[in-house]
Amino acid sequence: MRTIAAIIGLTHLYISQDVAIAGLRVKHPKFVFIVGGHDLEPEYSPLSNDAAAVMKGASNARITCCLKKMA
Repeated sequence: MRTIAAIIGLTHLYISQDVAIAGLRVKHPKFVFIVGGHDLEPEYSPLSNDAAAVMKGASNARITCCLKKMA
């Protein structure tokens, strides 16, 4: 039997919409990350017990980011 290690969302919504969706982590604790577009500047909302982390990229991939694994 397979198990799910993590749930990751890929969106093209506003940051406020992604943050609202990230709140689904309360019911789905394996929901850990949303990566999205739409916003023109990079934005980040951290992972918590109540919400998945959200990272938004800059327009046309002007800026890239790297996430480090948490111990």
